[in-house]
Amino acid sequence: MQPFSENAELMNILFTPGEANNFPVQLLINGVEVYEGLLKQAEPVTLSVDGDDINLGIDNNITLIAGEGAEYELSNILMRFYSLPSGMAAKYVVFDLPESALSDDTVNFEFELSGIVEPGDVIFEILNTGAKYTVPSEELVIGNNVLGVYTDDLEETGNNVKIYSTTGRLIINEFKVK
Repeated sequence: MQPFSENAELMNILFTPGEANNFPVQLLINGVEVYEGLLKQAEPVTLSVDGDDINLGIDNNITLIAGEGAEYELSNILMRFYSLPSGMAAKYVVFDLPESALSDDTVNFEFELSGIVEPGDVIFEILNTGAKYTVPSEELVIGNNVLGVYTDDLEETGNNVKIYSTTGRLIINEFKVK
């Protein structure tokens, strides 16, 4: 598959495993590993790949390597190419505070980081109140991360939080308020 831009900096690959069993797989693009783990049947997968690993103007090869006895069938494969510098992509989360949290001084933002394409700080900007919280890149870990947020910086309903990085590209899979 070819990018439509000669300066693509990021590519998202979306696919759905049709058949899957409990054998680990590796997914490579042009020989560079972009995923290693288990795929779950009918559970869509989205991967982000740095533009340095994309062949611009020519075909890109996707290779799936599975162990002996593994059976996988992938469908709905879609590749999207972006010309976005670091910090241009963001996730937005809208949520209400649980009633039990209103009496606490702080709540925890829990987020699962599944990949670091380019290191950088993660910024949580609460658009309703203008409050900003930063998790420095050196404190981030692959897996679960926790950030304490003052309840005074949140509203009871309709909190709109922008999650982004101005210096890096990070893959955040899950976000919870506890």
